Amino acid sequence: MILEMVRLRVLGPRARLPEVIRVVQDVGVLHLAPPPERPQLEGFLMSPADARRRRAIARAIDEVEGALAGLGAGTARAAAPPAGVADFARWTRVAHRVRRRVGALAGRAAALEEERALLARYRDFFEAFEALLRSRGGTAAATVFHVVLRADQADQRPKLEAGLRQLVGPAFESVARRLPSGETAM
Repeated sequence: MILEMVRLRVLGPRARLPEVIRVVQDVGVLHLAPPPERPQLEGFLMSPADARRRRAIARAIDEVEGALAGLGAGTARAAAPPAGVADFARWTRVAHRVRRRVGALAGRAAALEEERALLARYRDFFEAFEALLRSRGGTAAATVFHVVLRADQADQRPKLEAGLRQLVGPAFESVARRLPSGETAM
């Protein structure tokens, strides 16, 4: 004889559940059957539209995270009000512009830092030549050449001066100052 099956919910203390089920089965009013075996996760194929949306969202996240990283901001997420597609697209464009601008500013900052380091390196050099030019009171007809000899070339200074005096004649004057780096400014 085939009986109609009914879904049954048993309520009560969990500790007494095995005892209740055994008694109900002994009476013959309950038969337990295991659920059918099905895979827990099934494969999911995205539609082309969903794949495009997924790529757009991934790009937007990359833009926002790149902009935040460039600004030195953390990745803490603030609760945002629900947004529509237009808001999402606008925020993505803003994040893209901010990211590009931050990149450009970072490049400019690196270039300025390199220039500052170069100026700091040659600071003593510039100060030496400033003092040399002021002490001589530059004339309009004079041509001035600035030469820096490395520390290991200091012994070449007399040869350089002799060669220039021979080339230019008696109108030649050489003034030199030793720099803290060991180089010689002429």
